[in-house]
Amino acid sequence: MAPPVIQATMACNTGEMVDMPAAPSLYILHVECNQHDADLVRVLLVGANYDCRMQIANTRESVEKALRERAFDLILSDYTLPALDGATVLKLAAQYQPQTPFLFVSSTVGEELAVEMLKSGATDFVLKHSLPRLVPAVRRALKERDQRLKARRIEEALLVSERRFRFLAEASQILASSLNFRATLPLVARLAVPQLADWCIIHTVDGDANGPSLAVSHNEDAKANWARAELLKRPQMLGALHGSPGVLETREPVLIPDLSGSRLLRSADVELMRGLGSRSYLCVPLIAREQVLGSVALIISDSQRKLGQLDLELAQDLARRAATAIDTARLYQAAQEAIRAREEFLSIASHELKTPLTTLQLEVQMLLRAARKACPEVIAAPAVVRSSATGSGEQQAVAMSSVWLGAQGLADGALLPQYVASRMEVLEQQARKLSKLINNLLDVSRIDAGRFEIRREEVDLARVTKALIARFKQQSTLTCSALEFYADEAVIGMWDRLRIEQMVTNLLANALKYGRGKPVEVRVEKKESKARLSVTDHGIGIPPEHVGRIFDRFARATETRSYGGLGLGLYIVKQIVDALDGTVSVNSEVGAGSTFTVELPLKQDSLVHRE
Repeated sequence: MAPPVIQATMACNTGEMVDMPAAPSLYILHVECNQHDADLVRVLLVGANYDCRMQIANTRESVEKALRERAFDLILSDYTLPALDGATVLKLAAQYQPQTPFLFVSSTVGEELAVEMLKSGATDFVLKHSLPRLVPAVRRALKERDQRLKARRIEEALLVSERRFRFLAEASQILASSLNFRATLPLVARLAVPQLADWCIIHTVDGDANGPSLAVSHNEDAKANWARAELLKRPQMLGALHGSPGVLETREPVLIPDLSGSRLLRSADVELMRGLGSRSYLCVPLIAREQVLGSVALIISDSQRKLGQLDLELAQDLARRAATAIDTARLYQAAQEAIRAREEFLSIASHELKTPLTTLQLEVQMLLRAARKACPEVIAAPAVVRSSATGSGEQQAVAMSSVWLGAQGLADGALLPQYVASRMEVLEQQARKLSKLINNLLDVSRIDAGRFEIRREEVDLARVTKALIARFKQQSTLTCSALEFYADEAVIGMWDRLRIEQMVTNLLANALKYGRGKPVEVRVEKKESKARLSVTDHGIGIPPEHVGRIFDRFARATETRSYGGLGLGLYIVKQIVDALDGTVSVNSEVGAGSTFTVELPLKQDSLVHRE
């Protein structure tokens, strides 16, 4: 009978667990056949305030079964047993639970045998006739175990930290090796497999002219190629990578250590996750400068491990580095595009500004030539206006003017009024064109300097548009594109008259330029609380890849040499509309034409002067 404090009956070979009074639990495997000795050991440990949950075993089978089924905090064993010896018990413990302290509690053990067992892995020996040594020995053994476990945890943490540092260093080196992130992201995804997971999928949202990118990596290239093809073929499946709600919307990571039975995934996501064989999953957003650029997803499918908090932290570190690399690459690409646009602009500007100047020079020289012949006594010395186009500009101009004068019957010096009028009209047209180019350049500089002024007054949009269409009559005739105007009533709002004229002028000029000689329809109407102006041409249209940037500075949807202009007209339209609290949009189809629609508020709560 065990002492009263134990309140339990134990058979030598039952292997059952014994419940003890409430205290810090200590699970002990006691290999012993002597019931009295087992009870004494329990009494000592309970008296030392250990909540002992003991399991008794005395055969090889019961010992091995106990070691397989649960982890113990302490193993106590007699050395001499009827069915096995202590050395065998020690080997089994070393095989199944090598970190568990092992103490021999035996009657008589020789010194040589004790030393041999200690060398084989035993923690300590306690003789049964010196049982008071048992409690200090157990405390020392448990303390040493805790120290070993702590040291192992530190060592493992250091190894994990070292592997993490090496991985991030290598990933950073790859990302820094090129400004083409579409080439580096697949290399980073490949680096993450299998170090971090069985699958790595890096997806960037559309942020440049080349659209979104997708990098998929797996140990088996065939699987990776299949997954990438499926995701590209059905882009809606990318939403499955982001969970529900998606990381792109919440900007928060998603970690699901065990996907079996998870309710965090939408039902539509099951197909993708099953196809990838997903068991454990995490996804983190790519964020740089407060913008979401994409996501990084890690998936466990082949191995049995589960993704945890450390994996999430490492994935977030990787995502920060990748997002910075993507953002840097896009900034570089934008800078290169700006430089290219600037160079192209300078080339076009010089050509556009030179064209009206050359025409003005030619017209002036022709008038001077005629004037000299008509009044030689008034204009005795020739006044030469040199052309900057070529070194022989003067000779070309004089020769051309002589030919033209002869063709007009004016070689004898007769200066007809209609001739002067026609020449002066050409001069006025070219001067107006030159003035428009210069005004556009000045507006761009004002916009950059934040000095784009809006002076509001009552303006009838329909009336202004009709008047401007009349001014475009000659240009409409030259381009063979008839201007058709539709407006049933006055459309009045508080806008800037000069800016409204500038906006309509740019839209009409754009439509006539690209209209391919087909009619241009202009409509002004009221739509609820807004005024709507639409300009529709049936010309070349705008390719889809250029629609999104058509209102950008220097933007062009055609070959620059095929059509003139600086690429500033629609950009200035957008700035004017924005300043008037309106919207401008374009609907276009290649080969069918384009419709530009401007909507402006009819009423303003207050008159605002923006400077």
